Amino acid sequence: MSAADESLDSGTVYKLMRAAFILDDGPVKVAMLEEALRVAEMLGDDDLTQNARDSLVEAAIFGGRSDLALVTFSRCLAYSDAHPEEGDSHSLLWQYKWIAGTLDEFPQITRQQIDQTLHDLELRATKAGYSTYAMETLRWAMAIGMGDLEAARAAYAQFEQADRDGLGDCRACVEDMRVKYFAFADEPENALQAADPILKKRLRCKEIPHRTYGRVLMPLFRLGRLEEAAEFHRKGYRLIQRNPEFLSQIANHLQFLSLTANTAQALKIVSLNLPFAITAVPGRKFDFLVVASFALLFAAEQGTKTIKSLLPSSVPFFRENGQYPVRELQIELHKLAEDLASQLDRRNGNPSCRRRLDELPSLLAQVRPHSVVVLRKVKSRE
Repeated sequence: MSAADESLDSGTVYKLMRAAFILDDGPVKVAMLEEALRVAEMLGDDDLTQNARDSLVEAAIFGGRSDLALVTFSRCLAYSDAHPEEGDSHSLLWQYKWIAGTLDEFPQITRQQIDQTLHDLELRATKAGYSTYAMETLRWAMAIGMGDLEAARAAYAQFEQADRDGLGDCRACVEDMRVKYFAFADEPENALQAADPILKKRLRCKEIPHRTYGRVLMPLFRLGRLEEAAEFHRKGYRLIQRNPEFLSQIANHLQFLSLTANTAQALKIVSLNLPFAITAVPGRKFDFLVVASFALLFAAEQGTKTIKSLLPSSVPFFRENGQYPVRELQIELHKLAEDLASQLDRRNGNPSCRRRLDELPSLLAQVRPHSVVVLRKVKSRE
């Protein structure tokens, strides 16, 4: 223990946790709770440590650090199993559900391991008196995340038969999942119908409509409803722009701007978000890189020569001045996306990621110029 650490006590942990509580979700909140957990573990206080772990799991899930959440939750689960008389089983199962919902983002986690995790969660939930509703939701989400449309259709049918209970997602999250499913299945009208109660503000929660605004952009684009899409881009991007948790939805906004030839705005999103996309978990990293590659491809076709971005020095193509030739950066990002696609497709057992990359050149023919007016700066939350 260092001299500085000797002055720390439980009050330090509570102070850090209280300070983190009022912060928006994101890297700063996560870092503050990591420090709270470090101090709690150093003090050797089991209750305090579990408190800090619980807080860190939630902050990491909602702050784009599902890798950290997974590791931290495994310790929460091990402690709970060793001390079954302690803690809140409902809270533990809810966090377990969050964790299970991120497993498809990691290609090193096999489909068998994902199935085993969902089975373990189902056993624990059943033992606690819950139905299979939450597990059916997760199986449906995993199928979509792994690009398996046939499995997603089957899982959706099973989900529709399940009865919602206290472990199930809120109605806003469920309807948002329907939007994601129908967009994935290339059923734009159904996607927009599912989104309707969210877009009309009849349903909302911590992450909705934040996610939904991004999800409806491509269905609207495919139906030619570009001004509606532009409005939801304006409403939605400002809600998520500072949080890496929403990287996949940021990619939705980037794709819309690129396909409507709003090149300057698209490149700004690439510039601002690429630094944390480079270090994001694999699934979300791929979602962003594949769209960023297209944005740069289109920008190069339009004559843009360079882009500035403060990338981490760990990337092989790092430039100290932060100035990157657009064509060269597009090639480098495409290589990174290709590597991730190979890993994800190998685990998923289908070529869905490779297909997304192969379709990039054909997207150039789908561009429909439509000016998206940038409004004055507003608060980052509705």
